[in-house]
Order: sequence, then structure tokens, then C-alpha cells
Amino acid sequence: MIESWATSPLSWAGAPYPMPTIEQDITVEAPVGRAFEVWTDYERFPEFMEHVKEVRRIGPDLTHWVVEAAGKKVEWDAKVTSEENRRVAWRAVGGSGQSGEVRFEPAGANQTKVLVKLDYSLPSKTQEIAASALGIDDKAVKDDLESFKEIVESPGRG
Repeated sequence: MIESWATSPLSWAGAPYPMPTIEQDITVEAPVGRAFEVWTDYERFPEFMEHVKEVRRIGPDLTHWVVEAAGKKVEWDAKVTSEENRRVAWRAVGGSGQSGEVRFEPAGANQTKVLVKLDYSLPSKTQEIAASALGIDDKAVKDDLESFKEIVESPGRG
């Protein structure tokens, strides 16, 4: 069953329950420009994000996401609010209450520190549990960053 984010069990209906912000980082052996270039090729997200099945651009600053986990498929659109050389930020459209940013900071010769921050505003503790089941938790983000690191550091994959 395919649901939109706004009508799924993770919808942002009613009074929001503030889910803790997820923050993770990783240092990759690549210059800032390369790490940023790979990250902003949104269609590649399924290569390094376990639960993401598809991301496609649907406008100059809009992307459509398809995520599947625990037998559930959820779709939503997100607006890119910033895409500068060292920062990407977005927010979901349609009332899902999800937003985030990724920063790219020089960390030495040909190294980049990638910092991810995700914010969720969900209506209840039950929704927080559902979000965790869909892979929206610290471990999933850390695992996705490890996969991103492999891609960025592998010759011929970026």
C-alpha cells in the first residue's frame, strides 16, 4: 500500500509530539566539493540510504521521495530551501513536520566532515515508534552515512 506522508500513520495531524532531533556526522576522504556534489545528486540517495527507494526532482527546488521499511511504503515531497556549496537544507511540504540540513566542512587535506541534522514533529509517542520502525533513527542515519562514505571514497563510483 502506498501512502502519502500527509495521510500515513506518520502524518502531522493534531498537536505535534516533538521527536528528538537526530544529529550524526562522519569524516570522508574527499574534498568538500566532491562530497557536496555526490550528496546533491538526490537520485543517488537509494545507493546509500537503506530505506529510500526513490528520490526524483519534480521541480527546480522540489523532490519526491519514496521510502519503504517494515512493509510500509510512504511518499512525500520536500522543498530544498538551501543548496549552497557547504550546506543543503530542506523541509517536507504538505504538513509532515520533517526538515533537515547537511553541512560539509573541510576537515584537513582532501577530507570533509559531513554533518546531518534531522528534525521531526510527530503527533504522538506512537508516531515516534512508527518513525523508528521506518528507519528514522540515529542508527539508520549513521549507517546511511557510512554507505555514503564508501561511495564518495570509491574511485569510479562518484
